[in-house]
Amino acid sequence: MSHFVCSRCGAFIADDDTSDSQFQENYRRHQQTCKPKQVGKSAESSETKHGKRPGRKGIRLPEPMVEEVDRLIEAHPEMAYTRQQFIETAVREKIERVKLLNRPRGS
Repeated sequence: MSHFVCSRCGAFIADDDTSDSQFQENYRRHQQTCKPKQVGKSAESSETKHGKRPGRKGIRLPEPMVEEVDRLIEAHPEMAYTRQQFIETAVREKIERVKLLNRPRGS
């Protein structure tokens, strides 16, 4: 049996017995209140001599896209996102949607 949990906070969203419409409703409702786990600095997240944390990759984005992200963050301070958090969340949500599309349909 599979369980679908939020990749930001680890909250349970659905399992294999959940209908697609109920899954989408649970996911939508959860996204409105999701707060990422606050993790203290640990050995895994310490910086290297080059200043990058292990397990991270640099990416390049078009400047107009980054400017739009910055405008959205500024327009919605209630979300309390940094640019990094906003982009990570957008990518994470896209991955979750693709996984949802690829999951077996219930009868």
